[in-house]
Amino acid sequence: MKTYADKKQENRSQSIANEVSQKQRDEPSTFQFVDKRPEAIAQRKLQELANSSQMAKSTYNVIQLSKDIAQRNWRIVNQYSRDQAKRAVRALLRAGYTPDETGRMIVPLIDRLGHGLQVFAHGTGGSDSGTQGDTMGRIRNCVNDLVAWAAANPKEEKRSSPSHKRAGGGGNGGKKDDDDSKDGGSKHIGTGHLASWQTGIPAWYPNRTDKY
Repeated sequence: MKTYADKKQENRSQSIANEVSQKQRDEPSTFQFVDKRPEAIAQRKLQELANSSQMAKSTYNVIQLSKDIAQRNWRIVNQYSRDQAKRAVRALLRAGYTPDETGRMIVPLIDRLGHGLQVFAHGTGGSDSGTQGDTMGRIRNCVNDLVAWAAANPKEEKRSSPSHKRAGGGGNGGKKDDDDSKDGGSKHIGTGHLASWQTGIPAWYPNRTDKY
């Protein structure tokens, strides 16, 4: 007949055996058989290439999706707020970029600045739309980033050339052209930019005949 002490010792021994067995199962085996046959090596290389190709394809898809979203968001900026769109365009023009360059670089810039990760809105909506506030907030953030980028990255020839504006000159009494902080960018830019800027607008651009 087993005493209490015997049963206790037996349970303890069983517990230790279980722990050792579990540890052996959890630990990876230090010895792994590697098939070095030529056909096996070739198969492993093919699998590695397939995995690498799949990863590259996945990365390309993510990049392309981001570009598509950025293009859609620029369209939304124009549909919701033409003033904000004009503000972004003026900032790049003032930084010395040509109208054609501005037309080509806005969408890539939106993507580069991180605004190609989420669609601003799924439709233009109306004043009573539940997404109107969020959409306008995202549009303002996007345009603010574009304006800041333009200010920090003027075109090289503009950066190295002397300013063409002087206090009291330029025919505007020294006043700043297009003070966006006052009217949200509702003033007109110089008429010399209009025709060439229109040619830089993509084919999908809404209200293509609107003047900047």
